[in-house]
Amino acid sequence: GETGSGKSTQSVQFVLDDLIQKQLGAVVNIICTQPRRISALGLADRVADERCARVGDEIGYTIRGESKQKPGVTKITFVTTGVLLR
Repeated sequence: GETGSGKSTQSVQFVLDDLIQKQLGAVVNIICTQPRRISALGLADRVADERCARVGDEIGYTIRGESKQKPGVTKITFVTTGVLLR
């Protein structure tokens, strides 16, 4: 997909919405990796805004030295590749 086509913002929401529709939303934990910290933060803000949510609730992020998410509440987490590999 082309840059800016919504791979990171839309596809994760489609997956989450499908799982919610199948009554699996309570147990889902979607991780979306990003190469840079600023990308992870920006995408968490964007997706939370699109879903009328706050970052740290349904949509969160984890980067080196900082995490904003709630276990059992956060369904989509944007992380840097380095965080995922640790």
